[in-house]
Amino acid sequence: MNIMDAIRPLLSGNALESASRFVGEGRDSTRRALETAVPASIVGIADNASDGRSAEGLLDQFRRGAVPQLDPADFGKTLSDPTASEGLSRGGGGFLQGIMGNKFGSLVDGIAGSSGVGRGAASKLLGLAGPLVLGVIGKHAMTKRLDGRGFARYLGGQRSLAAALLPASIGAILGMGQGGYAHHLEHAPKRGVAKWVPWALAALAVILGLSWLSQRRERRRRAERPGVERISRPEVTRDVDRPPPATPQASPEMAKPQAPQATAPAGPEEAQPVAGADVSAKLERILESKSGQPQRLELKGVEFAAGSAVLDEDAKASLSELGEALKAHPDAKVKIEGHADATGSTEGNMRLAEARAKAAANFLVQEEAISADRVSSEGKGAAEPRMSNTTETQRGANRRVEVLVQP
Repeated sequence: MNIMDAIRPLLSGNALESASRFVGEGRDSTRRALETAVPASIVGIADNASDGRSAEGLLDQFRRGAVPQLDPADFGKTLSDPTASEGLSRGGGGFLQGIMGNKFGSLVDGIAGSSGVGRGAASKLLGLAGPLVLGVIGKHAMTKRLDGRGFARYLGGQRSLAAALLPASIGAILGMGQGGYAHHLEHAPKRGVAKWVPWALAALAVILGLSWLSQRRERRRRAERPGVERISRPEVTRDVDRPPPATPQASPEMAKPQAPQATAPAGPEEAQPVAGADVSAKLERILESKSGQPQRLELKGVEFAAGSAVLDEDAKASLSELGEALKAHPDAKVKIEGHADATGSTEGNMRLAEARAKAAANFLVQEEAISADRVSSEGKGAAEPRMSNTTETQRGANRRVEVLVQP
């Protein structure tokens, strides 16, 4: 299933009119923004699930309903409900920000600049594009019962199609150099291009293939000569986040686990997960202790899938309990601290931890109506594990947020 073909009908007619009203921009500029936001979302999601393991992680999120999805058929209906559309846009934006990190803000600016919409409108439209893309790929993966490798191959093919639709400026933001193939041909002579370009590419592929086979045969002949020692060369792998060779790193929470690390103390008082009425009781005990020192409170159920900063229903339920407790104690202030497991790069895990902390803090402010001056957030990366990172269960326990109560 071609993702762009499934979403393209929304770029005209009543659906486009609804999107235009939602962001308060003209139809043409809204269409241009969506024409960039949708393929950019495809590229970002595909890059985050580019191998079997990371794709399996995304599939698991689909199975648990932990990703924001929207069926294209429901686009117009959703936009007719201001509350639903705002919530979906925020959720989609949060998901994309969680997987793109710092690129997300640059992408919003790029979409605004290339389409002519305001930055706020660009952010909202990108937040809608993400769930639309996720709705299409999730339905395809579940219908076809794809495994991790099959899902990664499908996303890779869709990425190639989407990349060809992006202008060079957006491609550069997403780390694609000079943008897609379509951009390179944008100002080329129109006559004859369609005839010779495919043949030239085919000829180039044949030449490269023959050259590779020739070099391979020559290496085999040299290796089979008597008296000649065969030298094995280390395999070179692509790793965007790789630091100096002595300490190789991998992408956040998606690579092979590193050596087990000792469990670090949680802080002034080690957090013990609580839920339900225990949240209010624990908060009250902390406030009544009058120790003058901040103390930690960890909520049960607020854990995350690998590489994700999306709050699932269990996480939202626990945060709602915290919201009720904060309403009962209006003088209390909290800082939400986000954590990651230790299987990724230090920089990537820090970005992911910050996104998780912000997701939880934003939920308290936006959904529970807690004053923003009472809630702050901070990412801790993988520096303060609750458990070692030996097994997936332990790593899952480390992908969490904790609450630092300020007396």
